[in-house]
Amino acid sequence: MKLEPEILRHLWPHAPQHKIDVICGLSEELFEEHGIDDVSVVVQLMANISHENGAGTIVRESGNYSGPRIIQIFGVGKSSARVTEEEAPGLAHNAQALFNRVYGLPGSPKLAKELGNTQPGDGYKFRGGGDLQLTGRDAYTRIGHMTGHPEIVDDPDLLADPAISFRVAVAEFATI
Repeated sequence: MKLEPEILRHLWPHAPQHKIDVICGLSEELFEEHGIDDVSVVVQLMANISHENGAGTIVRESGNYSGPRIIQIFGVGKSSARVTEEEAPGLAHNAQALFNRVYGLPGSPKLAKELGNTQPGDGYKFRGGGDLQLTGRDAYTRIGHMTGHPEIVDDPDLLADPAISFRVAVAEFATI
């Protein structure tokens, strides 16, 4: 089973052509490696990827959120981060502060522990990245080793490489 560039271009009209070409070139090998041989599973995988990566346009979680949007996503009753109305303006449009607060220590000890974020700055460093928006030190470590790309722990921005990003996404999906 293999993804075809014209189909992916139709699904992702604003994605870089290079990304589409790389993903289509790797798809057959990766689907076989992970035992993905059912078209409905491929559809589910690509629907998840398309949602998480903005139809091929998002590489890392931006964090460029307004105060009201932060409350919608990370507010009290929405997330264990429990960002308050008073905090949100100070986090708005400040990705590093936002992700260190909601995914890291000391801001969100419960979620930080679940994600394996143990060091100062881990919340921002291990924010959503790649085609399925891999999040947290533990996930980067586990999937990085599984895919032969342990270097993503030291440099999460390597998920900008479409080959690494798609390999990581397929492996992550296959482990669910």
